[in-house]
Amino acid sequence: MRLKISCHVEAITCLSISIVLLSHIVICISIFLLRFYAMLTLMSWDPVFGFAPCLALALGIYSCITSAYGCVIICSRHRGILAFFAVLTTVAFIAQVVSILLFLQLKTKIDKGCCPPSLSGEMNKYDSNDTVRHRWDTIQTTYTCCGPSSYDGWEKWLSHRICVPDSCCHDVFNGCASSVKTDMQQTPSLRERAGKIINKHGCKERIQKIMSEKVMDIIYAYYAIGIVLALIKIIVVVLTCSYIAKISRQHRRDRKMISSIGNMQKTVSWEVLQVRKLFIYAIYF
Repeated sequence: MRLKISCHVEAITCLSISIVLLSHIVICISIFLLRFYAMLTLMSWDPVFGFAPCLALALGIYSCITSAYGCVIICSRHRGILAFFAVLTTVAFIAQVVSILLFLQLKTKIDKGCCPPSLSGEMNKYDSNDTVRHRWDTIQTTYTCCGPSSYDGWEKWLSHRICVPDSCCHDVFNGCASSVKTDMQQTPSLRERAGKIINKHGCKERIQKIMSEKVMDIIYAYYAIGIVLALIKIIVVVLTCSYIAKISRQHRRDRKMISSIGNMQKTVSWEVLQVRKLFIYAIYF
């Protein structure tokens, strides 16, 4: 029995450490998507772009904490604490499945075309709305694009503004795009000069290209890690429940053994008492 319980402790500890290590990779993937691909900004087009990496980030942190907690308490043999750990891991398993489904939905969105048919609806609000300006600047800086769609998408800005935003520049700094104005559309030489200052490709095509070529690889990597994590978590739950059951059975056996020893002691005491009575009776009579 002691050997079997020891095997449970070792198995759960090793699996919990594996969850901690894999969860660190999940955290890195989530931060990478949020930081280098501006996924939160793309939530204005579809919430799944932000929800998928944010849930993965929160789940990675949660899994690290719960698994570290499991490594600490696994030797306690306290059934209540172990049951609480099993519940926490079950929640992590359910969240892991939901996270995988969200990334599957994200993949579907990218396959179908991650951007709406037109991005020009908010361009006229660029100078008056801080949220719109921040969104466009983040997208154009992150994806090195300018304007909504097609080559020379930057020209769409010139129908709403005197010049294109500074976030269109190859090297972004204040006033870097101030020279790219309407007159640069007139001659090929001026258009070529504009191309040396700003990114000339539209954002729709750039986002779709980067999503298909780079983000999809990250999604596939998350699939693999997420499925492994889900399997490990459900195994940890099963092993923990089995461990609790074995501890309960051992406690019952211990109580029965103690009870049997007590009954034996009572029987021996009664027999000793009877012998003493017979001895005293023989002396006096």
